[in-house]
Amino acid sequence: MPLAQEIFDLPKDATIKKLSEIKKEVTAQKQKEIDAFLLTSKSNDYLSADIITEALSIMSPEVEIYHTPIPDDILEKIIQDINKKYYLISSEDHYIIEKEKKNHSLLQANLKMSTRSFLKISLSPCKR
Repeated sequence: MPLAQEIFDLPKDATIKKLSEIKKEVTAQKQKEIDAFLLTSKSNDYLSADIITEALSIMSPEVEIYHTPIPDDILEKIIQDINKKYYLISSEDHYIIEKEKKNHSLLQANLKMSTRSFLKISLSPCKR
């Protein structure tokens, strides 16, 4: 019998008890995943422990731990820490990292030219 049907068929008190047990099991499993992840990411050159903790705390419970979303502003900061001339442009399904090329004068105006598609990263949907 599927778990959902089993829970549905239980009396109210037993349903609450069963759901509470499931919640404890799931929470413990997720905490183990998070602890293991934090052990491997202590020496991260780009993300502080606070940023990692914040990203983990706002992620959806069904998302795999290694698919934790990182806010675009953090990604842009990482890219600019690598090189101040790089900029991040994001859309729904990809990122483009642009590199500032150089300045040109045109009719007494200073124009910044950039090289598009310096690096294009396509995003794939997370496994759930």
